Amino acid sequence: MYLYHYTSIEALTNMLHIASNEEKESIEANDNESAYGYYLTFHASDARMMNDKVEHLMSLNILENSITKKLKSKYLVETLFVGNPFVISFSTERDYTPMWQIYAKENSGICLKFDFREENFRLLQTLNKNEITTQEDIFLDACKYQTIKEIRISIRETLKKLEDNITNDSPKHPLLDLYRQSALYKGKEWAYEKEWRIVLWHNYCNIKQGKYGILPFQTIKIPLRFLKEILIGPGENQELVRYGLESWVKANELDKLSKYKIDFDINISNSTLRR
Repeated sequence: MYLYHYTSIEALTNMLHIASNEEKESIEANDNESAYGYYLTFHASDARMMNDKVEHLMSLNILENSITKKLKSKYLVETLFVGNPFVISFSTERDYTPMWQIYAKENSGICLKFDFREENFRLLQTLNKNEITTQEDIFLDACKYQTIKEIRISIRETLKKLEDNITNDSPKHPLLDLYRQSALYKGKEWAYEKEWRIVLWHNYCNIKQGKYGILPFQTIKIPLRFLKEILIGPGENQELVRYGLESWVKANELDKLSKYKIDFDINISNSTLRR
């Protein structure tokens, strides 16, 4: 599965991590470990700070208000230490006009193409797992575009099925999974974005200066070998931008890493859109 992330050139250069000498020794011992030395560090935003926070908060509110007495104690136990959802957004669309305009510095940014086949995402989960994060706390899924009424119906139907089947001996996760999925709900007016999300549920956060003040975030590392293309946006001076990116690749010796399966193209958008 290929997914696309629209961003700025500055963000890309700031995300790059080059293996240290110590990391290189570890890499040489096992080619499958190459992801650990060369990766992009993304800042996953708290879902409550995003443009669709209303849907996430509403889905949580609907879920909590719909919990029956039979499910309540299990729900409270399962969700007690899950934390907050931190999100990285992707689209299924390459060279997509709405995304260039909104998320790629008004058309002058770039679009990153990632290969998120199942085995790749398992490696990403392993790379980002720590002492307080399980692999289940990091997942990739499509957003659910629904109205508030549809969210309410969907959650209540799911809860009814759980209530009919759950017992004290039921395995953990049925309610926890529903709780985690709340970070995927979005209003139907956003459906044109065709969004998928990497979601990390975590108890702690980092903070940085954001557009609207303090922004909570968590870091998520994406192995550089998953990157398959850098697409230059339909802004001005595309050839100069390509030259600059190719120089950046050579300066960091990224063109010499094919033995680690790191190999991506740099192309130019075919969109006729201009600023």
